[in-house]
This record gives sequence, C-alpha cells and structure tokens, in this order.
Amino acid sequence: MSFEVLLIVILALIFLFQWLDMLDRDRKKVREAEAKKAADKQLRDSLDDLLKQLNDDPENLDLYKKILGSMNLQEDSKEGGKEVKASQKTSTAYQMILRMLAANPRNTTFRYLALEAGRCNCRKKFDGAVPPEEEQAIMNDITTRAGVGPTFQ
Repeated sequence: MSFEVLLIVILALIFLFQWLDMLDRDRKKVREAEAKKAADKQLRDSLDDLLKQLNDDPENLDLYKKILGSMNLQEDSKEGGKEVKASQKTSTAYQMILRMLAANPRNTTFRYLALEAGRCNCRKKFDGAVPPEEEQAIMNDITTRAGVGPTFQ
C-alpha cells in the first residue's frame, strides 16, 4: 500500500469519527430538550398538587419556587372539551395563595409568594407586561389579606 492511500484512509477515518461524534452530540441535545419539555409539562400539570402541599406545609420554601415555576409555565389548554386559559389557572392559584396568606398574615414568605404569584398572573393576563395599576392592585390584595396596613392617626 502506498503512502498516499494510507493517508487518505487515515483522513477518511478522522472525518468518520468527527461525523459520528457530531451525531452523538445532536442526539444528546435532542434527549436533553425532550427531558426538559417533559419536566416542564410535569411541573405545569402539578400546580394544584403543589398548592395542596403548600397548604399542608407552609414552611417548605422549595415549594415556593416550584409553584412560581409552574405558574410561569401555564398555557392555554382544553380540559373536558372546554377551553381553559392560562390566566384562569394562574388566577385560581393566586387566589388560593392569598387565602393562605390570610390564614398566616405574619408570614413574610407568603407575602413574597403572593406578590410574585400576582405578578405572574398579570403577565398571563396582559401578555407579559404588568401595568403599574395592577402592581398596586396586587399590593392592595396582599395588604387586605394580611390585615397589616398603614395606620393613620
């Protein structure tokens, strides 16, 4: 075998290994994207369960992040043949969090969760923007439920 043929075979093997490596990386990216999509779907579908868990264990800070993540992932869907808007789901969650805040008015983490849940709800209603008057309405909701507002003399 001549030197040129050997060189061509070596170059062909190098290109073959690079191509196989590229295929493997592409497949890995697809698997990671599918896994993230499945995890997002599971988180999105678990909003009611997360709220029930929070009601049972209001001190579990890990649930706060999961609830807000689930609220952010909500999408319009069909359930039982009816169209259900994402804002309806987030509004229900926001109202439930406000009820929990009313039951635990001194819990500052609940206040933060209620604020962020209210903002998330508004982003779903107003396509990503939270108008200043809605921000004020959220604060009013929180102050009313917590029962701790400004005192005037």
